[in-house]
Amino acid sequence: MKPNLAGQRLNLTLAGASLLLLAPSPARGQAAWLPPAGQFVVGTQYVFETYRELHGARRQPVRLRDDVNQHTFSLTGEYGLGARWAVDATIGYVTTDTTAFGPGFSSDSGLADSRFGLRYGLANEFESASAWAPTVTARVGGIAAGTYSYLSPAGDGASGGESSLLLGKILPGLGVGFHAEVGYRVREEPVADEYFAVLGVFKRIDEVVLSAGIRHTQAVSGQNLGGGRPRWPQLKEIVDQFELGFGWVDGPRTYQIFSAYTFDGKNTPKRLALGFGMNWGF
Repeated sequence: MKPNLAGQRLNLTLAGASLLLLAPSPARGQAAWLPPAGQFVVGTQYVFETYRELHGARRQPVRLRDDVNQHTFSLTGEYGLGARWAVDATIGYVTTDTTAFGPGFSSDSGLADSRFGLRYGLANEFESASAWAPTVTARVGGIAAGTYSYLSPAGDGASGGESSLLLGKILPGLGVGFHAEVGYRVREEPVADEYFAVLGVFKRIDEVVLSAGIRHTQAVSGQNLGGGRPRWPQLKEIVDQFELGFGWVDGPRTYQIFSAYTFDGKNTPKRLALGFGMNWGF
């Protein structure tokens, strides 16, 4: 069966407009749907994150003496290598500002952890004889540690690798789509390995795209929060995060306002993230 090119273009528009809401999370903006062969898709994002409370080792609230504020500026890109292959990358710059952990750790900045990956399309809903078949893609990637301080709240500061399986489906004729991802991430010591899962939904109404999702990330080992300053890379974090997005489609460009909130977890900040971004294909 020949590919439904019009459907693929609609799919990419919907996916790009909905999945950029994932920018506050470590695994940014990559979807089961691949860009067409020879097409670049580029995105820019700014994210502000803040918290003054932590989820403790027993999910109890831990109050800090000051807010922790973080700003991240990111550039993402992906390129279609062929009908079933695509590459992607994310680079950025991060700054933090707080007095919550003492005068020696009041601020920090540097390159954020960078990510790059290769995706392979296992199944394409637009090439299937079944109207209900999903799009399924496998991804393998690498992580390059940022240049901020190793013990900064800016991130884990460790290189590594990750692999995941991504699924997506746009319901025929409804402008409604679903996406999901399950994966595993390995990083150099002392940062623990972790697995992650994402489930989301989006709806297009004319040029507007509304989206929501849930993300779970869980380290397989590590330490619990103690009475002193948190040693972020060594913690056994469990993060449950709710994400929302509002997008506007303008031809090959999409604009987004997005947010994320860590509503539950262990050994992790009770973080609120707000941001905006734009992406475009050419």
